[in-house]
Amino acid sequence: MTNLVGQQLGNYRLTRLLGVGGFAEIYLGEQVYLDTQAAIKVLQTRLATEEQENFLHEARIIARLIHPHIIRLLEFGIEAEVPYLVMDYAPNGTLRDRFPREVPLEPSTILPYLKQVAGALDYAHAQHLVHRDVKPENMLLGRGDEVLLSDFGIALLAQNTRFQNTQEVFGTASYMAPEQIQGKAQPASDQYALGVVLYEWLSGIPPFHGTLTEVCSQHLSTPPPPLHEKVPGISPAVEVVVEKALAKDPGSRYPSVEAMVLAFEEASWSETLTDSGEELTIRRPTLTADTGYAPTQYAGDSPIPATQLVSVLTSKLSTLPSFLRVTFPANHGISRRMVVAGGIGLAGLAVAGGLVDFILSRTSSAPTAPSARFTAPPSPTASASIHVLGSTLLTYRGHTDAVYAAAWSPNGQYLASASADTTVRVWNTSSGETLVTYYGHAGLFNGVFAVGWASNGSHIASGGADKTVQVWDAANGNRVFSYHGHSARVLTLAWSPDVRYIASGGADKTVQVWDAATGTLISTYRGHTGTVYTLAWSSDGKYIASGSADATVQIWNAMTGEVAFTYHGHVGTVYALAVSPDGRNIASTGADRTVQVWNAANGKHVSTYHGHVGLANVVSAVTWSLNGKRIASGGTDKTVQIWDAASGKTAYIYREHTDTVFAMEWSPAGPFIASGSADTTVRIWQSS
Repeated sequence: MTNLVGQQLGNYRLTRLLGVGGFAEIYLGEQVYLDTQAAIKVLQTRLATEEQENFLHEARIIARLIHPHIIRLLEFGIEAEVPYLVMDYAPNGTLRDRFPREVPLEPSTILPYLKQVAGALDYAHAQHLVHRDVKPENMLLGRGDEVLLSDFGIALLAQNTRFQNTQEVFGTASYMAPEQIQGKAQPASDQYALGVVLYEWLSGIPPFHGTLTEVCSQHLSTPPPPLHEKVPGISPAVEVVVEKALAKDPGSRYPSVEAMVLAFEEASWSETLTDSGEELTIRRPTLTADTGYAPTQYAGDSPIPATQLVSVLTSKLSTLPSFLRVTFPANHGISRRMVVAGGIGLAGLAVAGGLVDFILSRTSSAPTAPSARFTAPPSPTASASIHVLGSTLLTYRGHTDAVYAAAWSPNGQYLASASADTTVRVWNTSSGETLVTYYGHAGLFNGVFAVGWASNGSHIASGGADKTVQVWDAANGNRVFSYHGHSARVLTLAWSPDVRYIASGGADKTVQVWDAATGTLISTYRGHTGTVYTLAWSSDGKYIASGSADATVQIWNAMTGEVAFTYHGHVGTVYALAVSPDGRNIASTGADRTVQVWNAANGKHVSTYHGHVGLANVVSAVTWSLNGKRIASGGTDKTVQIWDAASGKTAYIYREHTDTVFAMEWSPAGPFIASGSADTTVRIWQSS
């Protein structure tokens, strides 16, 4: 989407881009009459006429959410088919900023924030709204350091008829409940997500890790690793609360989010104190339907000197408001029974402790970069029932212009995406978190058109309008060197299977093969008479197939340039090609709106796909499934279509992009496709 700074939406002038959220660009806006500030979310979708009334109806529902811990919707509207939401501006960042990953927190630190979020969620659930994306990034901090739950826009979009009909899956995979992964979100799904947040805050890391496939599979069927293994000494009662919140069956969780947090509060107050070698266990009393408080457990009945008791309990009592504090007589003994059963004794204080708000200092951290070397690709997880075919698992909106290329890391855990905004971004495919942003091609009109990840995972190569190919470290974005052999835009590149060479081609009509470590030129292929848009290596590294505006695909020896075969099946430019996993066949696409599958050795026709109909349509991207049975193709008709490689029969059409699909690649680690588009997004979705 175009940067809107300086424009006016409704009564607000957009003054600064604050960031990019899951479904929107977020701007700081000024009310033109009152000179007050607000956050403006411009949703990354265009609504057809029949969808606009749905949006307005759902926005009115969101506007009626009036709660002290929900970000307030001030205004909304639609301009040029683009919907926007005006909300209160929260200036103090998020709880992700305050509590960075890998820093375990104490229950007493967590509790006040949990209570505020729980109140907001239960209130929304009473209004028949499911949030669907509960995570620290969506917990904002207001001017008084209060929590303001944001991004109910996801719920708004999810309830739009268009998304319901496609069984769209919204949310962030790391926090997604099993039933939500299967397209059946409900209030208990938000409790599960908050349970993941709680697990992460207590241990420093979320319960599940790995590729997108692995994370989703673990949510569905794998119990979370026991907390006591990560946090030795954690209260067993606290661990039980987290386990119940993370139950796979929604019906086995707590009846409400508030009930979960109350259970956590009770478990947090359970602790063992020691006085002269004798244990004293103090527990927050449990509410019962009949009598109010259940009897409180205690050990022994001998007196404790008040001064000792006060010293033991100082940390707890000091957190209470002044009107609830108790002053113990200086020279009197107090029996344990008196403490646990009397008046507003310790039991009452423990209950009241839940009213306390904590004001904490802010912390910040930089995102963790991916490891410098990646493990070998894991086997695809055999779990056909994980998601609904075509369901979107993650939408990445880190780019501000068209996405031209995308490449998975060898283990499927990360994606590198290249854009007309002159950047390449490396991001986590489970969380969508940007890990590295590469600015090496920066400059006016220096879009990045090609990106390739070395099969050992260590380096990335990118090429663009600046006529260079740049090789850089995948973990930190440090440039290794730049290749300057081309005299025009670089539009395509690929690493050799052994990672020794890189082949690159572009508008100078050449394909150049050069040493990936030194940049030394090995060979230059000049067989094409038009711009080279696409290329791929054979699996043995001996040959290269290249497609061009001259309407041919040419197969030639990578070292000598000797032509082995030329395919003339297309009418017009060849924009994309892909070699089947077994190396036998090639799928090529072009301006003639077809995808043609043919034998790589002799050009014998296998099948032709005509699914991208339309006079002006161009097929600009193609990829094979891991088993070689299916092909996915995308283009200017804004769709990605999955079809049978042998017969050409359509299996599924993905329609969630709103502009040309330029980039597409099947995941090496599961049944997912990453597709990048001129709509500035990369979407990861279920492919089978």
